[in-house]
Amino acid sequence: MSKNNRKILLPRLVHHISFLENTAESEVADPIWNEKFSCFAEVTPLSECNYMSIEGLNFGNFITEEYYLFRIRYMDGLNKTLQISFAGKLYSIKRIINIKQRSKLLNIITHEIA
Repeated sequence: MSKNNRKILLPRLVHHISFLENTAESEVADPIWNEKFSCFAEVTPLSECNYMSIEGLNFGNFITEEYYLFRIRYMDGLNKTLQISFAGKLYSIKRIINIKQRSKLLNIITHEIA
């Protein structure tokens, strides 16, 4: 990542988020969500993205009101079984995109859990 790109991106990673992992002893037990990772992210509701195409994922006419894009620096160990906690709300991870396969940034498409 060039120095100029770093200066542009870093000020946008201002939201503290936590990745939660289900630590229940079995799959049939009630879920117990504990923090596994935390980091800073840029958080954007997809409804504000003008239904753009994100790395080959085109939302078209799909209603995206409860979908959010979390952009973070690359980190290992993330998967779709985790949840994100941000601003008192929970989000299920739908897709994790390693931007340009460069292991620098991740776009995480999520759905707000009611």
